[in-house]
Amino acid sequence: MGNDWILRACKMAMLCLALGLTLTGCGGAFLIVGDVVNAAGHAMTSNDPRDYRPSEDAVIEDYLREGAKLGDPESQYQLGIYYMRKKNSEAFTWICSAADQLHPRAQLLMGHWYSQDRSRSDIWPYIQNTLDDRNAYVWYSLAENSGDNDARLFRDNMARNRMNEKQLQEARKLLEDWRPGTCQT
Repeated sequence: MGNDWILRACKMAMLCLALGLTLTGCGGAFLIVGDVVNAAGHAMTSNDPRDYRPSEDAVIEDYLREGAKLGDPESQYQLGIYYMRKKNSEAFTWICSAADQLHPRAQLLMGHWYSQDRSRSDIWPYIQNTLDDRNAYVWYSLAENSGDNDARLFRDNMARNRMNEKQLQEARKLLEDWRPGTCQT
């Protein structure tokens, strides 16, 4: 059967999502005829496909993780967002990876993470980094350069209200020196 089951499962997931169907509402389309394999690629012990139905969350996470591991920035960003909703600390790692690959919304989110104080337990308590307006300035600027129209507003507001001239100069130097692959997780 080979590994073509991955491609078929991914195509089916994308089709179902595009049609607005829930993944379980696709009638178990993640089960491949022939060898009985679930969406994650694990052989099932029963010959009756009705014995196993992966949850939508498991299918979505597996699908996004596969793309993210292959280096796809959109998959990395979406997996990070998925983990944010699950309050999983891996969110920062995947958003950071996408931001390093110039994903505009991931870069904007990195700016938000650095511009808001993480010591408050009610704001993303599972992500540990500290308030750093210089890094926030860098990420907001990168997001703007990558095409995010909101980034400039956040950057300029933060610079105007919270940064002095020395901090702005330091932030501009960090921006000038920034290279992909330097996101710190």
